[in-house]
Amino acid sequence: MYKLLLCTRYLTTRYIAWASVVSVMLGVATLIVVNSVMMGFHDKMRERLHGALADVVLESTTPNGLTDPKGVMQKIRQVAGDRIVAMAPSVQVFGMLHYQVQGRGVHQARPVVIVGVDPRERDAVGSFSEHLQNPLNRKEPSFQLHDDARARREKNADPRFADAPTPAGAVIGYQIGTLRDPATDADQVVVAPGQEIVLTTATAGQPKPVDSRFVVTDYFRCDMSEYDGQYVFVPIERLQRIRQMGDAVTAVLIKLRSYDDAPQVVAALRQAFPAVYFSVETWEDKQGALL
Repeated sequence: MYKLLLCTRYLTTRYIAWASVVSVMLGVATLIVVNSVMMGFHDKMRERLHGALADVVLESTTPNGLTDPKGVMQKIRQVAGDRIVAMAPSVQVFGMLHYQVQGRGVHQARPVVIVGVDPRERDAVGSFSEHLQNPLNRKEPSFQLHDDARARREKNADPRFADAPTPAGAVIGYQIGTLRDPATDADQVVVAPGQEIVLTTATAGQPKPVDSRFVVTDYFRCDMSEYDGQYVFVPIERLQRIRQMGDAVTAVLIKLRSYDDAPQVVAALRQAFPAVYFSVETWEDKQGALL
């Protein structure tokens, strides 16, 4: 009781003590708020990175990729067993994107990463559909033209090529298809869904330049410039045909039943697959520099 009495008398007679107490309280509150905000940002970034990749990625270290993807995936299941929920083969190569600004402006070209996937399989190993902008693609991801994009394509079509077949669909990064206007702080459309683009890359084996026409069907937006500003997703069969690589793939994306099993699965896969031909990493290993 006497302690409370002494503290009360001290604080009521020396107001500088109150200033010290309030300063400490404000400092502690600021520390708590800043720490909470930064931890929230850290967790959100990890969530987005994890969704953009897969739990475990098995990649080819050879130029021709994995020439027997079905056999590789069968062996992965034998090694990892029921710890695997889903797998998706993928082809990832560098290339150049050629387009016209708003479909009628100056021709532009920019380096991109071309990713060949099956949209449903890719969605099964990560949150692919969550980052697509068309609500229909979020329900069922695909490279198909939907009504708004199809109407825009028909409106701007060149009559000379009216009978030409519709090119394969492509989903481009949001920062590729839009440009921020500093005057209005709004996004201006540069490449709209329904507009045709040309992708240039190299063949497998003896590299030779090849290109192919695609039509933009949607935007991919995960709010990370590494992906929104560089990635272009196309049907995996189309990219394999362009690169003349048969059914080979460059990587197999793996989703685990529990990410806690990742160290054991990675260790087992590294023993099963020779390192000179295969590289096995978790998504944290691949993106550790960003975390």
